[in-house]
Amino acid sequence: MFNDILTARENRRKIIEKFSKTTDVVSIKANVVGPIKNLPSSRLLLSYFTKLVENLGVENLVYLPSPDGDTVIGETKSGVNLKEKAVFLEENDSLGRFIDIDVTLKGQTESLTRSTMRKCFLCSNIAFVCGKNKTHSIKELLDFFNGKTYEEIHKKLQNILLESLLGELNLENKFGLVTPTDNGSHIDLNYRLMENASKEISRVLPKAFFVGLNSSQIGGMFDSLREVGLNAEEVMFKTTLGANAYKGFIFMACVLLGACGYAIKSGLSYDEIYLTVKEICKDLDSQKMNTFGYKAYQDGFGGIRKSAKDGFLVVDYAKTLIKEDNLLEVLTKIVGKIDDSVLLKRTVTIEKYSYYKNLISTANTNDKESVKILPSNAKTITSV
Repeated sequence: MFNDILTARENRRKIIEKFSKTTDVVSIKANVVGPIKNLPSSRLLLSYFTKLVENLGVENLVYLPSPDGDTVIGETKSGVNLKEKAVFLEENDSLGRFIDIDVTLKGQTESLTRSTMRKCFLCSNIAFVCGKNKTHSIKELLDFFNGKTYEEIHKKLQNILLESLLGELNLENKFGLVTPTDNGSHIDLNYRLMENASKEISRVLPKAFFVGLNSSQIGGMFDSLREVGLNAEEVMFKTTLGANAYKGFIFMACVLLGACGYAIKSGLSYDEIYLTVKEICKDLDSQKMNTFGYKAYQDGFGGIRKSAKDGFLVVDYAKTLIKEDNLLEVLTKIVGKIDDSVLLKRTVTIEKYSYYKNLISTANTNDKESVKILPSNAKTITSV
């Protein structure tokens, strides 16, 4: 194994040297101690910092698998500038101590050096000195490396989930849905209940990501993700006093987070996340439920089950729209792409469902009155 690592280092050096003949080169690699360099946590860190570096203008990124630790290399137009920003990330991001972002200038064979030496994971001493003196055991260092990585990524995912939920909840004039000023067509929910539910389930759902990240295969992952989902539902129902605020979201989030974790651990591409969702959900029909949505699915209505078995491609569709400033417009377009069993339940017949779905998806979102198209009283919708 040691010889494989040395050979891998030499091969990586040659690749960077080749690239640096024509451009400034950036290389990103997790700073893992011990002989095993490719851990789920190290690949997670590599994915996280690759995106941050890409946001700094690094282009033409290439993934290099290696027994010395997978590496991503890319091109930058200003290596000196990028090195300053890389050092800032290494020293100021909560996970920066675990990553090496090196820059090699065009025509050079050695990477740029830092102005200060890096500190040890576990103490304030210089890392090189601790390593030379074997101040800390590999187990101590790896436990901290893994624990801190998971803890920080959990926090970041929690914030993303909460931001997303509140972003939708805070939209006004939302065709029968709960908003800050209107309960819409709901008699059992209000803004405060949904806000509290959002905060609570956001704390639980990131666990689904780590289920995927630490799964050796897709088979059997659904059951583990379902446990996370049931935990999130329990928290939701406790918060809302038994009302269903986000059951559909919980299901989608669990599967998508699990697929993302598995994709990162396995080095899969973005598009393969949706293929992973399909694999996770291929046996979904064996999960029998005593719900309106399941009964509608058995009667031929697609609903969230069909969307899951198709890979939740509506999420990829939404991603192409999300840059639009008008988030309400994005929401109406999504409604036009999905089969919503909640709306079907409220409208009772497929004819009325189709009528309202078309009305919502074609609404002029710049006209506040035209998007208030569902009655505020849930009981009246069936007689419209």
